[in-house]
Amino acid sequence: DLPASTELGVRWQATQRATLYANAQWTEWSSIKELRVQFDNPVQPDSVEELNYDDAGRYGFGGDYEISDQWTVRAGYAFDETPASPQFRTARIPDNDRHIFAAGATWSPNEAWSVDAASNRVKIEDADFDRTGDFGDRLVGTFSGHADVVSVSATRRF
Repeated sequence: DLPASTELGVRWQATQRATLYANAQWTEWSSIKELRVQFDNPVQPDSVEELNYDDAGRYGFGGDYEISDQWTVRAGYAFDETPASPQFRTARIPDNDRHIFAAGATWSPNEAWSVDAASNRVKIEDADFDRTGDFGDRLVGTFSGHADVVSVSATRRF
């Protein structure tokens, strides 16, 4: 089961060419207590990862600007809080807060066609972890990461 979430968004037509957006989302991650894998083999015990998640928010803003009838540019930023508490962070789930930067453009040569291009960068804040396992084993480390997503699409209206 996925957690409940609540989202609020606003759109403001600031000028004839500029539109601004903002949104906030709250997710009740604390409702998910564990990840459990149940095996078909009755002799093999379940694999269980306790999550101890906190509820978390995601907050973003952005805008579109129509340069001309054919071109629109857009950009935005979002801050996505991690539900993972530092004291329960593991090498398997090393999650931390994320910063998401986005930029894109739309080219509409006529009413029937448009081409969209966008780039997103997700930067995950560095996360340290120091966990002692059930058998006294200890894992100490630092996680860092990012993702880059580039997309292009074409739309034909009939």
